[in-house]
Amino acid sequence: MSKEKPTYTMRVEHGRYFAAFKDSLGNRQEIEIPHDIFIALEECRKHEKRQANAFERHIEHMELSETQLSARMSIRRNALKKRSLKRLMYTWLWLC
Repeated sequence: MSKEKPTYTMRVEHGRYFAAFKDSLGNRQEIEIPHDIFIALEECRKHEKRQANAFERHIEHMELSETQLSARMSIRRNALKKRSLKRLMYTWLWLC
């Protein structure tokens, strides 16, 4: 999946729904479509976008080296240690 330009565009004008696309000759065509078709196309577009985003996230992790992954984990580990120590210190100061 790639983030290509969509092959069609949609718009709403005065409560009417339109889809525009290029035909096989490269000419721009625009047709009026029913509301339910408009909604179906919009849901399809959103689904494809979610799929592309999920794919990109997974590809990023696959391309990271072991060193990069380890560095990311140590940052998280250090942040967790820091928060835990801070909480312990506040608890200790509260009890004293």
